[in-house]
Amino acid sequence: MTEEIRSTNKRNKDRDAESLKFDYTLLMSCQRSVVALNKTLVHILEEVVAPYEYKVYLSSDGTERDRFYLFSSSSGALENPQEIDQIRQFDLDELESVDELVLIDENKIFYPAILNHRFYACIVTGIDVSEEVDEQIICILAIYCNVLILITDSKVDGLTQLLNRKSFDIDLALELQRPDIEKRRSSDGVVEVLESHLAIIDIDFFKAINDEYGHVVGDEVLVELADLMRLSFRSRDGLFRYGGEEFAVILRDVSRQQTKRILNRFCNMIENHQFKSVDSLTISIGCCGINNELNLLHLVEYADKALYYSKENGRNRVTHFEDIE
Repeated sequence: MTEEIRSTNKRNKDRDAESLKFDYTLLMSCQRSVVALNKTLVHILEEVVAPYEYKVYLSSDGTERDRFYLFSSSSGALENPQEIDQIRQFDLDELESVDELVLIDENKIFYPAILNHRFYACIVTGIDVSEEVDEQIICILAIYCNVLILITDSKVDGLTQLLNRKSFDIDLALELQRPDIEKRRSSDGVVEVLESHLAIIDIDFFKAINDEYGHVVGDEVLVELADLMRLSFRSRDGLFRYGGEEFAVILRDVSRQQTKRILNRFCNMIENHQFKSVDSLTISIGCCGINNELNLLHLVEYADKALYYSKENGRNRVTHFEDIE
């Protein structure tokens, strides 16, 4: 009789565990944004890991393992630079699965959220967590990684890994909804208005590159240009593949003069850069200020007109819409 009770209890526990995993999967898969998914992760951990202490560190972009920040902790603890240094020591070549956990020191267990050579997050707990909690954390992170990939990959261009056209439309619409508050600062006696600007970038004579070198080389040029964009602009700026050989940038909280300086610097950088597969390359750029008196179509139209002006007046240059006579 005792053995039957034990067997029944075990089956009930197994069913509870499976039900719990289903609930996690259902709750996470319902999320449609990275922000909502991260909040859901913390909500689930609060139920699963309690009463143990934990911390959740997130990667700022899902690709570089050097950029981690504390997103949440059970005890309100502050970010620990030593823990971040330990997270950075994970070898992605050896840790291709969330099923592998690494014990870094005598007091903590580090659970990395890694999938497809991307390091998304890391959960840190004490060494005293139970075997059941240990298994549940691994299960939760596996689900988290898969849902995160579905969310992020739907917003990212497959070739360049920049945000795609769908993300551009969404982000530009959100930018238009920001409060239109003029921010001013004095520089050498000049008062400048800081606002966001939209820039559209087009590769000059890109069709000739495809015709002469082939589409494989053309794709390599697009990827290399995207990499240079990531190096040249700030993490707070929006970087997009707009379509074909066109790219877009949302520069946030800069003046018109700053915008032109930044874009001219990037234009000169591309002209002087030694690309791997082509001898030389130049770009043309058109830009305009973003304010909530305009709609999305007008903004794109103004940036396009500025871009065409650049192309019709020698290419390899930057034109701001407000400077067109």
